[in-house]
Amino acid sequence: TAIDFALDNKNKKYFLTISENGIGKKTLKTEYPIQNRNGKGVIGIKINEGDRAFGIGEVSEEDEIIFYGTGRLVKTKAKDISVFSRSSVGNILVKDGKVTNIHLI
Repeated sequence: TAIDFALDNKNKKYFLTISENGIGKKTLKTEYPIQNRNGKGVIGIKINEGDRAFGIGEVSEEDEIIFYGTGRLVKTKAKDISVFSRSSVGNILVKDGKVTNIHLI
């Protein structure tokens, strides 16, 4: 699964990545190399069988995130989400249900 993004907010230190099954992490933006027009891309999150990448966005420690899911709404602070390397799995951020939308505050 490929997700395309082109963001560069200098005030945001991390990329937040989440899968449809609620697995997510913060990764330092410096771990993502700049890609040119014909770049091959890089792994942003390892996902388990039956899961798929859902979203990615820029965050700082002060940001709050709302994860919407089937029957669930989870609000958390970016500072409470663990930092992992670009190619790692991450932690469970949303239990019980699929993530259907993400809102950064």
